[in-house]
Amino acid sequence: MLAAISLSPKRDMNGTHSRIFGFLVIVSTLSAACGGASSSKVDDASGKSATVADDQGTSTAQGSKAKIGKTKGLKFDDITPRGVTSIAFVQARLAIGFSDGAVALVEMTSGQVTHFTASKAHSVAAVSPGGDFALLAANPPVIVNTKGDLILQMNTVPSFESAAFGSDGVTLYVADKAGKVRIWGQPHSFEEDQHKEKLENYLNRQAPDFHVEFPPVRGPIHITDRNKLVVVDGEGAVRIWDPTRPSASKRIMAVGGGARSIASADGHVFVTSMTGALKVGLDDGSGFLPWSKDARGAFVAASPMTAGTFFTLDNGSLASRNTQSGGVVWTTTVPDGHPCGLAVSPDGNTLAACIGNFVATFDATSGAALAHGYRAAGDFAWKR
Repeated sequence: MLAAISLSPKRDMNGTHSRIFGFLVIVSTLSAACGGASSSKVDDASGKSATVADDQGTSTAQGSKAKIGKTKGLKFDDITPRGVTSIAFVQARLAIGFSDGAVALVEMTSGQVTHFTASKAHSVAAVSPGGDFALLAANPPVIVNTKGDLILQMNTVPSFESAAFGSDGVTLYVADKAGKVRIWGQPHSFEEDQHKEKLENYLNRQAPDFHVEFPPVRGPIHITDRNKLVVVDGEGAVRIWDPTRPSASKRIMAVGGGARSIASADGHVFVTSMTGALKVGLDDGSGFLPWSKDARGAFVAASPMTAGTFFTLDNGSLASRNTQSGGVVWTTTVPDGHPCGLAVSPDGNTLAACIGNFVATFDATSGAALAHGYRAAGDFAWKR
């Protein structure tokens, strides 16, 4: 497969990359269905197994077995049809988006919840790092502010697949089903200084700064902590693209089917597929860790702050695992139900897991349960 990159001929390549590529806030895209003049082809190298020390993932340490209290009798799979479609830490808050267009912002220190309605017709695909904007999974996709005002309607995106905000709150990555990832990153393209919206600055920004083309993308896209773009196609091929080497991308591994979640930390890329496979590869494109060849997992999260560990969420369990061996560091029981997302805070101290319409936070070091909330009807309720 070949991929192509197209950049505006009026932009300096190095300046563009240094300005627009920032570390992406870790986001789980929870629903899988959820122009320049110059162009150059991108070679796609086959992924090979990396030579990495491997313990075959045989560790059996169980660690914490903390349980979430006061949940007996609740059915987490289907409390309401308005399920969670996005979950991410935004600064000191947890942002939760729902299929009916509602957004809940939970203050991690006080537990206070702020609500706003982004849409009554479309699900929330992502929330900006400042919690000021929501991107809706519409065709064409749109961005609205906390008042529900239209900020940008992306008419140039014909068939929305997934999207992610950069941690700078300005950069935006949007993938369509055909494999084109459009990147907006011009300063103040989404917000003015001091967060003062100026709508005329947004509504005229139909053209992205540049785009990258891959085979048809399925599932979330991800920007690693080393500023590399990761995508997965419908056949499960995981590709990584480095903006400092824009004429080449690499196929680092395959997971079998489209992506369910993608994470990164310390030069590693973690991917779970819609078929339940878990694979861990190296972001230099040299291949994957041998222990993950037949590993399984529903959702994955990682952070550079968690020192060689990553996290997985499955039906009934949340676990911390060693990156090099795959061995279990600790496990924690979570309510049975349909896992729908996992995120880790920027400081690496807190995890947030989603099961149906139920969301809970955990200590990332021990797995101890901290707080939880669910949306039985109306607004999202949070309990510490």
